[in-house]
Amino acid sequence: MRVKTAHWVLVDCERNGHRQTRSLVSPMRCAARTMRITRNERHQSVFRVRTLALVFLAAIGVGTPAWAEQNPWGRVGDPAGGPARVVGFYSNGCIAGARAVPRIGPGYVVLRPQRNRFWGHPAMVRFVGDLARPYAKTGEVLLIADIGQPRGGPANGHASHQMGLDADIRLTIVPRARVTDAYRDNPPRISMLDSNRKALDARRFSDRQTTLIRAAARDPRVDRVFVNPVIKRALCRRTVANRGWLRKVVPWYGHDAHMHVRLRCPPGSPACVRQKTLPPGDGCGNRLARWFIKAPSKPRKIKRPRRAKPPLPRACGAVLRR
Repeated sequence: MRVKTAHWVLVDCERNGHRQTRSLVSPMRCAARTMRITRNERHQSVFRVRTLALVFLAAIGVGTPAWAEQNPWGRVGDPAGGPARVVGFYSNGCIAGARAVPRIGPGYVVLRPQRNRFWGHPAMVRFVGDLARPYAKTGEVLLIADIGQPRGGPANGHASHQMGLDADIRLTIVPRARVTDAYRDNPPRISMLDSNRKALDARRFSDRQTTLIRAAARDPRVDRVFVNPVIKRALCRRTVANRGWLRKVVPWYGHDAHMHVRLRCPPGSPACVRQKTLPPGDGCGNRLARWFIKAPSKPRKIKRPRRAKPPLPRACGAVLRR
C-alpha cells in the first residue's frame, strides 16, 4: 500500500529483519522518519483497535473476523515438542521445542502476557534471566515485551521474532511495586526521545539505559541490538573507552522505547540461517551519519508490484502441524 505525505511516496520494505517503510525518493534508505507517525505507533494503534473489536464481537456473539484468522501461527497456544531447534531466518522461520520465559522472574516482568509471545529458545530464556538478575537486588525490574509465539512463525506487527531469538526489552526500568496487573497488561509506551524526536529526553535516558544496552551488547550470545538512531548517536558520543560493544548496536527507526536484542544461531540448530556479519568498527561514523541526512527530492517513480515474500522453510510446516 502506498501512502503520500507531502512530496514523499512510501512503500513497504524490509531490512535487517525489520519491516519498515522506504521512500521511493531515496531507494537505498528506509525512511520511516518521514511519516507523520512512526510504524511502531501505528502498529500499537491498530493493535488496540483490533483488540477492542475482538472483545466487542465476542460480547455480542459474532465470530472472529477474517483478519484475526489469517495467521495460523498466532492461533497455536503451545509449543511443538522435542528438543529445541530453530529453522530458517529471523524474519522467515519457526522454532520447535520453545520454552516459556516465566512471566515474573528475578529482576523482570513479562508485559502483555495475554498476547502469548513470551516463548523463545532456551538460550533466550537464560539470556533474559541473566540480563535481569542484577536488578532484583535493587527492587527494580526490566520490562520484557514480545519475544515470539509458541512455535514462532510470522507474528502480526513484526517482521522478525519468528525463531525465539529476538526479544523486545523496554528501556524504562521501574520499581517492582509499580508493576500492577493493569500496568503489565497495558503498559504505557515511554519514548526515550524528546518531543521533536531529534534528541534524547534527559529525564528518561540516563547512564542506566546506557548500562543496560551495553550489558546486552557485550553478551557473547547476542548478535546485535537494534535501537533508534538518536540513541545510537548518543551512545557513540558518551562512550570514550572500550568501544567494541558499540559495533553490535545497530540503528533502526521505531526503537525509541525499547531495544531489540537478537541472539546468534544457537548450537544444535543447523537449519538456522545466520545474519550477515556486521561491518568492522563501532558503527559511529558515516554509516550512522546517513540516518540523519535528508534525501533530496526526486521525480515520482512508476509503481512496481511488491515482491512476494518467500515461503517459510518446508520444515516449518511440520512444526506447525505437530
